[in-house]
Amino acid sequence: MRIWRQVLAVTVGALTVAALGVASPLPAAASGKALPVVPAKVTCAAMKNVDFSRIPGAPTRISAAVVANRGYEFCDVKGVIAPKINFEIQLPTTTWTQRYLQAGCGGFCGSVGIGVAAADGCAPLNNGEFVTASDDTGHTGATGTDGRWAKDDPLARIDFGFRSEHVMSVVAKRVIKAFYGQPPAYSYFDSCSNGGRQALMEAQRFPTDFDGIIAGAPANIWAPLVGQAAPYVALANRDAAGKPIIGLDKLAPLHKAVLAACDAYDGLVDGQISDPRSCHFDPATVACPAGVDKPTCLTPAQVDTVRKFYGGVRDRHGVRLYPGALEPGSELAWAAWEIPVPGVDPPLAYQFGENYLKYMAYPKNPPDSFTLNDTSFDARTFNAQRLMDRVYGAENPDLSAFRNAGGKLILWHGWADTAIPPRGTLAYRQAMEDRMGSYDAVQKFSRLFMLPQVAHCGGGDAPDAVDLLDPMLAWVETGVAPSQITATLRNGSTVVRTRPIYNYPVAAQYNGTGDINDAANFHPVPPKKRPNDHIAWMGSFH
Repeated sequence: MRIWRQVLAVTVGALTVAALGVASPLPAAASGKALPVVPAKVTCAAMKNVDFSRIPGAPTRISAAVVANRGYEFCDVKGVIAPKINFEIQLPTTTWTQRYLQAGCGGFCGSVGIGVAAADGCAPLNNGEFVTASDDTGHTGATGTDGRWAKDDPLARIDFGFRSEHVMSVVAKRVIKAFYGQPPAYSYFDSCSNGGRQALMEAQRFPTDFDGIIAGAPANIWAPLVGQAAPYVALANRDAAGKPIIGLDKLAPLHKAVLAACDAYDGLVDGQISDPRSCHFDPATVACPAGVDKPTCLTPAQVDTVRKFYGGVRDRHGVRLYPGALEPGSELAWAAWEIPVPGVDPPLAYQFGENYLKYMAYPKNPPDSFTLNDTSFDARTFNAQRLMDRVYGAENPDLSAFRNAGGKLILWHGWADTAIPPRGTLAYRQAMEDRMGSYDAVQKFSRLFMLPQVAHCGGGDAPDAVDLLDPMLAWVETGVAPSQITATLRNGSTVVRTRPIYNYPVAAQYNGTGDINDAANFHPVPPKKRPNDHIAWMGSFH
């Protein structure tokens, strides 16, 4: 008990644990208001005949409306928002509690699928209390990395960049009113990756569309990410013949070496690194003796590639072209993203980078013969790519209009994310504080949760399943701001480990007794010094 009181007395400048918005012990799950159920006022079949063609700026045609069931009955409505944004809206017939939830999409989109992020075990979602919807952002893609749809099509680029999610929210609310006789009481957006970019785009450009927005691993620093960071790591792992320098076989021994060097830095040897910024691992420590390639060590070329991964994209003067890089502890997540695997060759970083630069990055596309080998990592290329980033980027740190409208924002990111390096989110959050006055000013409407050793939008070898939707409902509808959540690691249906995740920059520390796999045996500890998340790079937030 004495140790616990000492922990609570730790301060960060003038901030105590309480001032950082942390309660203890772990709270019971909180959700929103107990809103009355509103049943459908018309039949599902009748929705096919409702005229939505006169919605200002978003004329819409319903192509299908059929009854479906997945534990609760809903009306599955599909249609097109002009000119060609395909969408799907699922309207519960007897269980709706007046809430609307819109989901974004990953990669370059190109298909319709309602996938809600960070809602593990959320009862209102699983019980059919939400109307849910999503869209394809206005194009059909062969895969999520296909960028050919954007070639010489400015409107398709605009729909993908910022228009689709706004008009989707407008249309969905009209459809909801037609089906239930009233609009939603509360509207939410929840997505990850490019969906996280869409989430921040909504908060920045259309601040009244949603009451609560959850943005996971946001790709909001878009052009520097897809046009610079992704091509850089893709090329860093290719030799002169175009073959991979590091293969899958080296990831496990490299990751083991990183853990051996850094796992204990947080005071607990548990197979995960709480904050990789404290890890200064040198891959040369596992270099193969005399340069002879062996399964448990790295060749000189492999050491160089790992250093490039950890160092991130820079120009020849050493200036960062993206405010982040792959973090120590993320090595297992390099598979498929940076390292080719069967069925994903070239890896995703290469596919995204090449398709973006070839079809999306510039007002005038490069020749069809263009490949990643034709790109450059310098100020001229960086600035040229920023022109189209006015359409795709969601980097404005001034969210005062969203805040003033009563909006709430939750950001989250996995520390082992190799698709979207996590320090970019920290840099953006820092820019929010700089623009909006202070940490405390941002805390009033936004929270950030960093998940140790969690990969892109989940996965990895640490607790990755979280529910941020219930806490968002509680914050928007009852005013209870989230200070901590619980992350769960499962093997199938078996819970392997749970850990508390606290409001950044507070970290979880082991109590010293009890099962290290039980979140109840950890407590919040603020840093001794508030982190400085200003990252010097070629760009700026605007």
